[in-house]
Amino acid sequence: MSKTTSPSEIEHHSLKFDTDKVEDIESQRCTHHHHHNKAPGEVVPTRPPPVDGSIIGILSFGAACIVISFYNCRPGGLTNGDAVIALCLTLATITQFTGGIFEMVRGSTYTGTVFLFYSMFWLSYGFILLPGVGVGASYADQPDMLGTALGIYFTMFTFLTFLFMIVGIRKTITLFVVLSSLDLTFLLLALTNFTGNLALGRAAGIVGLVPGLAAVYMGIGGLLALEPNPIIVFPQGRMRV
Repeated sequence: MSKTTSPSEIEHHSLKFDTDKVEDIESQRCTHHHHHNKAPGEVVPTRPPPVDGSIIGILSFGAACIVISFYNCRPGGLTNGDAVIALCLTLATITQFTGGIFEMVRGSTYTGTVFLFYSMFWLSYGFILLPGVGVGASYADQPDMLGTALGIYFTMFTFLTFLFMIVGIRKTITLFVVLSSLDLTFLLLALTNFTGNLALGRAAGIVGLVPGLAAVYMGIGGLLALEPNPIIVFPQGRMRV
């Protein structure tokens, strides 16, 4: 079903979710233009590589997933989620939004769309949890209605994450693991809110560690791939469907 790429392929393609056709075409066009108009003896400056915003985006996504999943596991009877709110509104939102903008600018539409979409998920989820916004307080007398509303909220993200997974199914195995396990996490969170079953919530926390750890693996693999002589490579694998 799959095969592992060689280190040379990983160096160039380990983290990119989207194809680089736009970059390649533009690079070739600029190179041809410079060589065609170059004066004798003129040194043509080399263009620096475009900034890869996917690395900071996927690392912050992984870190946020790990933290919030530990919170959902309720270790030691943890119930105060203020640290999770701070993470949602800072690291998870700002860095993924920034990474998404960089990816859009460099022509990686799929990657940019995914990061911008999930940055807004973290922002909206942070607003739901933040007491000062008043979302939770508006359901103070109707807790069952709050559960239904959050169940619908997580169902929508379950559906869209599934679509992202289908679109990216021929990219890398690691990306497939991230999106498929994230989709299952959203589904468990939706069921938790619909039913009020805390055991399902803890299960969502355990499953949610998988996309978090896989995303960190992708991010570190991308950083290693940028090194001229990395001490180790993290194969991402190629889906063959």
